[in-house]
Amino acid sequence: MKVHNYFDYYTVIYCCEGEGFINADNIQFSVHRGDCFLFSSDSNSAIETVQHNHLKIVMISICDFLTDEECESIWKNGKTVLKLTLNGNAEIFEKMLNTLIKQSELCKSEADFILKSQAMDIISFLLRELHNTNMDYSESTGYSRQELIQEILDYIENNYSKSITLADIARHVYHSMYYVSHIFKEFIGTSPMQYAMNLKMKEGVRLLKDSQLPICEVAYALGYDDIHYFSYAFKRYASLPPRQFRKLHSKKAENDDAPNYLVV
Repeated sequence: MKVHNYFDYYTVIYCCEGEGFINADNIQFSVHRGDCFLFSSDSNSAIETVQHNHLKIVMISICDFLTDEECESIWKNGKTVLKLTLNGNAEIFEKMLNTLIKQSELCKSEADFILKSQAMDIISFLLRELHNTNMDYSESTGYSRQELIQEILDYIENNYSKSITLADIARHVYHSMYYVSHIFKEFIGTSPMQYAMNLKMKEGVRLLKDSQLPICEVAYALGYDDIHYFSYAFKRYASLPPRQFRKLHSKKAENDDAPNYLVV
C-alpha cells in the first residue's frame, strides 16, 4: 500500500495486527501491533507499507486544531512524523478506534459532531502518551493527577486574560475536554472555565477600583472584545454593572479619605 500524504490534517496510522515496515518521512520504521504513527499537518511524504506479514493498519485524519507553538513543541527539529508504542494502553486505544469506526458507519448527518469529538479525543490520547513518555516521572507514580491539576491551574492563571476555551486547556495538557473538566471539578470544586471566569472578574474588580482605565479598556485587558458582554458577565459576578460599581467604590474611597474632625 502506498499513500501520498499531502494532508491538511493530523493523520494517525495504527497497527492492529501483524508486522512489517512503513516508509514515511524518508525513514523506514519497523511496525508491530500497538505501534502508532502521528503525522503533522505539514507532512507531505509518501506512506508505504513494505515487507509485511499480515499487516493490518487503520488510518484516520482530523482537521488541524493545534497552534503553531504547540506543533513546534511536539514535532521538533523539523520532523513531521512521530512513532509511539502504546504497550499496555493498546487495548484502550483500539476500543476508541472501534467506537469511532462504528460511529462513522452510521452515516448520519447528526453524527458529524460526535465523530469530530471522538477523533479529537484520539489525538489528545496520543499526545498525552507522547507527553507522558517524555516526562521524567517514575514508572510507579506516573503523571499524577495532582501534577495535572497544577499544570491546568498554572495555564489558566497565566492565560485567563485571553479568550481561552476548555479546548485550549485540554490541548495544553494533552487530555480530552471531558477528562479535564471532570478531574478539575473533582479537585477544585468548580469547572475550569468558571475558575477562569472568577479570575477575570477578580482582576476586573481590581482594575475598576484601583485604576482610571476606561471600562472598554478594562474589558479588553480581560480578553473581552464586546464591552456589553463584559458588563453582563461583571454584573452577574458583582451584582452591579461596571460603571455603577466604579462609581460606588469611588464615593466610598472619597469618604474614607475625608478628614475626621473631633468636636469638643
